[in-house]
Amino acid sequence: MKLGFYPVLGKSDFVRSKGKKIPIWQLLEYQPVGWLYSLAIKAEIVPDSPIVHDCGSFNYRDQDIPTLNGKYVDAYWSIHRYRERSKVGDIIVCPDHLLVGENIRERQEYNLKQAETFIQLAKSYLPNRIPLAVIHGQSLSERLEVAKYLLGLGYHHLGIGGLVSQAREYSTNLYIIKTITQVVRSLIDSERVLPKADAMPAAGVAIAPLHELNAHLHVFGLCSPQYAKAFIQMGLSFDGSTFIREGLGGGMFVSHEEKLIRMPTYCVPKCNCHVCRVLNRHRIDPRLTNKGRTHTMGRIAHNLNLVISTYRKFTPKEKIGQQLAWIKKELEQEKQLVLDI
Repeated sequence: MKLGFYPVLGKSDFVRSKGKKIPIWQLLEYQPVGWLYSLAIKAEIVPDSPIVHDCGSFNYRDQDIPTLNGKYVDAYWSIHRYRERSKVGDIIVCPDHLLVGENIRERQEYNLKQAETFIQLAKSYLPNRIPLAVIHGQSLSERLEVAKYLLGLGYHHLGIGGLVSQAREYSTNLYIIKTITQVVRSLIDSERVLPKADAMPAAGVAIAPLHELNAHLHVFGLCSPQYAKAFIQMGLSFDGSTFIREGLGGGMFVSHEEKLIRMPTYCVPKCNCHVCRVLNRHRIDPRLTNKGRTHTMGRIAHNLNLVISTYRKFTPKEKIGQQLAWIKKELEQEKQLVLDI
C-alpha cells in the first residue's frame, strides 16, 4: 500500500456527455494513488486502480448492532462481500465499530473479536488481498495496546480511526498519530511484539514474531491540507470525502499556495484548470447549481483535481517518480498473479 491520498468513491462518479458516462477520474490531471470503496454503497463504475475496500463503519456508527442494508456486519459477511468486489492486491478492511455511545466496552470487544476472525478468513479465502485492521481506543495508551494486539495477530497494515469527530484538534490528533506510528515502527524494528500481562482481552491468542515485516499505517477520514502534509512527511496513507461534500453543497475549491479555500460557486470566477477545460468542451459548467447532477459531478471532479494537485506539492519530485514506478510495478505484478491463478 502506497503513501498518499485515497479519495472516497461515490455511487455514480461520472458525468454524462452525448449519452455517454465519463468517469471523473478520466477528467483528472493527476491520478490519486488509489480509492476507498465502502461496503455501504454499490458504485456504478469502479476505477481500475488500487482500492481500499472499507467495511462502512461510519454508516452504522449509531447502531449498537452493526448492520448494512439489513445484514449483520461481521468478518464472515464482509469477507463474502470482498470476494465479490475486490481484486488481487486490494486492501480489505476488517469490520470495526466506532467507540461512540454507551456500549463502548461491547464495541471494543467486537473490534478485537472481528480482527482475530477476519485475518484467518482472509488467509483462507482471499490470500491475494491485504487485510487491514483499525486501531480504536478511548485513550492513547489503549490505542497502543490495540496496535500491539493487532500486530501480534499478524496484521501488516493498520488503520487509525475514530479521530474525525475531533478533526479540529489538530495538535492532539497529530500527537496520537505520530505516537502510534513511532511505536508500531519500533516494534517492527525489534522484530517482535512483547505482550503485557494486562494486554487486550484475547485469551489464547498467540503473539507472533514479526520477522521481515514492513507495517503500513492508514489514517481514516482526516484529509485537510494541514493533515495531508504531515501524513505524507510521515509516510502514511489517508482518505477523505470533503471534495464530495463541498461539491454537493454547492462549494468549489480554489487553491492558494498550500491551502484549499472553499467558496460558493457564485463567487468563483471562470476556472482554467485542467478539469474545467475538459468540462467546458462537454458544455459542463461546475459553477452551475440546481441545474442537474452532471454539473454537480463536474464540480466534484474540479474539487478532487485541486485536492490532488495541492497534495502533490507536499511530495518531493523524486518521490512522485518513485510512486509512478511503483504503480507500474504493482500493475505488472497483479497481471502476473492473475496469470498464475
